[in-house]
Amino acid sequence: MRNLLFAAILLAACAKKTPPSLPIRDTAVREGKPSRECPQALWREGDLRPGGVVINNLSADSVLIFLDRCNGHTRVGEIGPGEADVFELPSGAVGFDGLLRFFTYRGPRKTPGIEMVSSVGDPYLRLTVPAEPRSDCPEIWVNGKRSDQPIATIPRDSIASVNYEVNPLPSGCSRILIRLK
Repeated sequence: MRNLLFAAILLAACAKKTPPSLPIRDTAVREGKPSRECPQALWREGDLRPGGVVINNLSADSVLIFLDRCNGHTRVGEIGPGEADVFELPSGAVGFDGLLRFFTYRGPRKTPGIEMVSSVGDPYLRLTVPAEPRSDCPEIWVNGKRSDQPIATIPRDSIASVNYEVNPLPSGCSRILIRLK
């Protein structure tokens, strides 16, 4: 009897629990004051903004998600394979032609990706992590020419500027435009 009770407790403790979701909001939240000026900030202090982002992971990998913010990058969360959940949207988001940029890292090798999301949500933004990462996206362009070398191999001190060019087509590839000194 004691072994049976122990096994039941062990099974209950090890059972897969679904992560708690954020409470459903029917209104946006107010943006907090940024710690420094952000020329590209989507929302200013006191502006209403979506309170969360629904992330739908279509891949067979766990995915780490970071939001590109005014003051760096903030971890939004981690989501398991084939799962969908609501995550809190950090303050200080930076806009790229009205879109938010999320960095994703999937699988055991932490394959990087960039996903762009509309900054309009009712009441949540929607981010879909595709089933397969595109190895050729985003495209890297150095001094106006397409480059096959990884961006990490370019010495930081030789970079004059970096711009991100969003491709509006869902099947299109965005570009990272690098100008060297």
